[in-house]
Amino acid sequence: MRSKESVIGILAHVDAGKTTLTEAVLFRTGVIRRLGRVDKKDSHFDFHELERNRGITIFSKQNPFVLGEKNFTLIDTPGHLDFSAEMERTLGVLDYAVLVIDGAVGIQSHTETIWQLLCEYNIPVFIFVNKTDRDGFEKDTLFKEIKSRFGNGCIDFTQGKEELHEELSMISEEMLEHFLEGNIDEGFVTNEVAKAVLKREIFPCYFGSALQDIGVDKLLEGIEKYTCYKEYPDDFSAKIYKILHDKQGNRLSFMKITGGKISVKMLVGDEKIDTIRIYSGEKHQAVQEICAGGICAVSGLATVSAGETINQNGVNTNSCMKLNPLLSAQVIICDGTDIHTAYKNLRIIDEELPELSVRILKYSDTEQIQIRVMGRIQLEILRSLVKERFG
Repeated sequence: MRSKESVIGILAHVDAGKTTLTEAVLFRTGVIRRLGRVDKKDSHFDFHELERNRGITIFSKQNPFVLGEKNFTLIDTPGHLDFSAEMERTLGVLDYAVLVIDGAVGIQSHTETIWQLLCEYNIPVFIFVNKTDRDGFEKDTLFKEIKSRFGNGCIDFTQGKEELHEELSMISEEMLEHFLEGNIDEGFVTNEVAKAVLKREIFPCYFGSALQDIGVDKLLEGIEKYTCYKEYPDDFSAKIYKILHDKQGNRLSFMKITGGKISVKMLVGDEKIDTIRIYSGEKHQAVQEICAGGICAVSGLATVSAGETINQNGVNTNSCMKLNPLLSAQVIICDGTDIHTAYKNLRIIDEELPELSVRILKYSDTEQIQIRVMGRIQLEILRSLVKERFG
């Protein structure tokens, strides 16, 4: 079964301009009518009050978009190190990724961490060097650093056609012979590059400024030309990458269909699919079924967890995360609050943020709730979530 869409994620070190690039992509593809900005607290994806107050992405979101005749789902991910577990959970469902690099700063530590994760998850990558309009950007110096850190497969697709063809001729003997013949068939070149991108032999690089809408068109042109749909098995399977409770208390399982299709009223193990939603930022629409390659959120699955693979018989496997919290914290319970009620409430958040590993430790005459966290900012966000959800 051939998919009818591809899932592409945008990833970056915090403040590299990832959200701004996301806005530009959604604007240029007609998803949104006007460009939002982080500093104006009106960006399409960062709609949660905590995100707008902080000016950072905390939760992953998704939105379908169309490029030419190709269908995509865009997933925006957090860039801050404290929320890197949320970012990693999306990697298991990506067909392609766009890695955003701050052109004025260069390759930062978390940028390298993301690159290593993309390698481990075997995800094809497009690179967008952002903020090229800023002081401190030197293209030649930065591109040498990119090649040095990420390999010679990183090719500048904004350079002249002759220079580009010279680099592309190194992909394969077929490509070399094609260029030596002097009769350039753009269809052949596009097809060969797309295959090389899929095999992670080539990482197309683009340069621009998302805020100034420079270079975004070239990036989108490259994504349209050099991506292809995947083949999936006919039997149903899906990868869970996120659990969320909506404002009405419904437990939603966000998943990518990796085989067959899923439909309303279908049984998964002993549980039944009640609803299927396609999310576009904060909004959603109900549908009756989703085929392989698609992203959706379903209600009715009470026992599945983020990271699990499911099939018609129920849960199949659970993947191991590479990024795990190193810090432990004790939860201080306010006077008059029952510890078991607090634990039950925290377990709801733990379903959405499983890296917390919420647990009760029993001592001789006391009990204590402990959690694991990535850092101070995550602790502050957790306090706000607890207050928002449970008072």
